[in-house]
Amino acid sequence: MNGDGKPDIVLQEASTKQLYVWYMNGVNRTGGAYLNPKTVSNNWRVAAAADFNADGKTDILLQEHSTRQLYVWYMNGVNRTGGTYLNPKTVSNSWKVVGAADMNADGKADIVLQEASTKQLYVWYMNGVNRTGGAFLNPKTVSGNWKVVAVQDMNADGKPDLVLQEFTTKQMYVWYMNGINRTGGAFLNPKTIGGAWRAVGGNGAWVTVAASASSAMMDTPNGTDDARTAEASASGSKQAGCNAGTGLIAALLLLPLLPAGLRRK
Repeated sequence: MNGDGKPDIVLQEASTKQLYVWYMNGVNRTGGAYLNPKTVSNNWRVAAAADFNADGKTDILLQEHSTRQLYVWYMNGVNRTGGTYLNPKTVSNSWKVVGAADMNADGKADIVLQEASTKQLYVWYMNGVNRTGGAFLNPKTVSGNWKVVAVQDMNADGKPDLVLQEFTTKQMYVWYMNGINRTGGAFLNPKTIGGAWRAVGGNGAWVTVAASASSAMMDTPNGTDDARTAEASASGSKQAGCNAGTGLIAALLLLPLLPAGLRRK
């Protein structure tokens, strides 16, 4: 978010909808700033982050909770330079965006969605903000209480994989993917996280996580411990978790972008 080539963290406050970025050097916060504008209206939530206008800068994809409308903020660092609805601008029923990544190797960010009740997985192939096609993933469903919490290359083959979490056992599992096709899988090591911890890493996985100031060591934008509420969304290469406490916090991890045609090793 500040052009230094290092992933930063964007936080959203659930009641005020304020957006704030932590500038990071690895796991260390070096500074921060509110986004401009610093709020989104009504029930809009950050759902994913990707370059949707091919300018080499990370943009922010938002989804409206009740209408399922999708809108992209074009960004230059923390400053919004414009925006537009996606085409089409809505997803049906209880489909939610769980990530944005290039799923068909055309150098353009696509959108991965999961249906809340059936657990079906579907990808919108995109050309910027315009949907050009789509397909169910193969397999197209996950079982039980498994939910996608990240869309990220987990085996360094240059292809986006899916990270899933089982929300009862807290187990973590990765689907290795070749486009929309699962080629294998493995539990993470360790495969579980304890207590009320939830994964919030990845491209926009909507989960609710609780942050305890004493155990999670997560601060508010002004640097002081505070109990605040937020929906959790994340985009990036690392998983993160927050322990149960009095507040909820949201984090969006933004990856440095690579020029079209190049892949992260």
